[in-house]
Amino acid sequence: MIPTIGLMIGVYILFRCVDTFCANGNRFSGEPGHVIAVVGALVCLLATLYFMVDLVLSPSPTVPGFTR
Repeated sequence: MIPTIGLMIGVYILFRCVDTFCANGNRFSGEPGHVIAVVGALVCLLATLYFMVDLVLSPSPTVPGFTR
């Protein structure tokens, strides 16, 4: 269950990063602020993807009575 919650939070973060990419320039204080926000969103997006893949590929603890 914990990996599922982690994936749901990761998807939410990815959607917020995409929202930042799609936002128009008026939402920010100026062009430098827009560039900084987009670069930060890109870094966050890549880190989130890395951790989501790591979460999916990591072995899960064995739960008695549960088989995959």
